[in-house]
Parts: sequence; structure tokens; C-alpha cells
Amino acid sequence: MRLFSLLPAALRAAPLLLFAVLCAGQARAATIIGFDTDAAGWTGLACPNPGVCALGSTSLAIEYLAAGGNPGGYIRTQDPSSSTAGRVAPPDAFANLLTEGLLLSFDARVERNGGDGIYDAALAPLVTIETAAGTLVYATGDLPTIDGGWKHYTVPLFDDPVWQLVTTSVRGLAPGEFTTLFATRTRLTLISEWLNDTADLDTGGLDNIALAAVPLPGALPLLASAVLAAGLQRRRARHAVAA
Repeated sequence: MRLFSLLPAALRAAPLLLFAVLCAGQARAATIIGFDTDAAGWTGLACPNPGVCALGSTSLAIEYLAAGGNPGGYIRTQDPSSSTAGRVAPPDAFANLLTEGLLLSFDARVERNGGDGIYDAALAPLVTIETAAGTLVYATGDLPTIDGGWKHYTVPLFDDPVWQLVTTSVRGLAPGEFTTLFATRTRLTLISEWLNDTADLDTGGLDNIALAAVPLPGALPLLASAVLAAGLQRRRARHAVAA
């Protein structure tokens, strides 16, 4: 009888279990921009509504505030006009991390500087991704409360029914089309304000912009293998003792 077969099954499975746990930890790792000291290289854009910057954009100043974020510092943009809307674009260091299959998340808030303070549309874009074939737009009707608190959003960078392609018209995506379009992306922007009539001028704040893996435990197959291995080792140990 080999010495290895005499070791407790849990101990023999420990390397695989440890590896699985480490992989699960890696899956939960995230890149988070909290704006604790400055704007972290993010830049502003004034884009034609509803934010399809590929149709034309101009630079827009980003204001950094050291307090009032969620928590700590945050960035915000001022509504440039009734015909354009504020967006923010990531620096290269963040843009280079954008990979299909990740989750993009951020906190947003809207402060009213004038007007009636009522959203003029039921849906508004959260994120736009410019591609060779048009602009991918992720929209929601669940917008921040005007002059309210911070609201958290999570946007999938993969096939999802909410994504639409804007060209000369707007349409949903065919299965697998997101992958093809995402591979030709040129710029991603986050929406920083949504009020859109002549009297409404708002300031849109953003904080805690993050990229993370989908929180489906990537190590589940490994954990299952580890548990199975432990069970098999226990059975072998019992048979060896019986022999």
C-alpha cells in the first residue's frame, strides 16, 4: 500500500482546493477608480443627444471635487447645452483593460441647476461604445433621483438584450453580434447627465468606476473537481483498508 493512500482525503485534495479558492479570488478582483485625489485622467465630451459621440463631439471640462462622492472625491460635468449632453471617457490605462465578458460598474448622481427637473424621456443611455458599424448603447429607465443620492449601475460588456446598435436607426443585436462589434470598438463613454430641454441644466457626477469579472464563481468547476477527488480518495482509502 502506498503511503499517499494513507493520507486523509481532505489533505490529499488540499492543493486542488487551494488552487480553486485562489482562482475564485482572482475572479472577484476588480479595478476600481475612486477619484480620491484627482480626475484620474478621465476626460469630458459634449455629444449630440442621446449621446452618440460618433456623430460629433467637442471637449468638455471635468470638475473634480474632493468631497461629496460615494464616499470621498468624485468627478462631474455641467450640462453644456440643450442640444448636447455630457459624457466622460476613460484614459488609455483604463480603456486598455476593457475586455469582453467583464462587468463595468459606476455610481451616478444628478443635480439640477435649473428648469423643471423632470426627465424628458423614459429611457436614457448609461454607456456608449463606438464601433466600426455604429454605436452600441446601453440604456435604462431607472435613472438617479434628481437632486437625490448616488445610484449604482452595473453594465455587462457582453451580449445582453439591453444593448442596442445606433446607426441611422436603432435596433437590437443578433446573437453573437456584440462580440463582433466590441472587437472593433474605438471609444467607450459613460453618461454623466440626462436632462434635455432648454431650461434644464444639470450637473452629473460619477464615482467608483470599476471593471470586474462576472461574479459567477469561475472556480466552481475546480471546486467540484476537488470535492469529487476527495470523495474518490476516501473510497479508495476505505477499499485499501478493507483489503
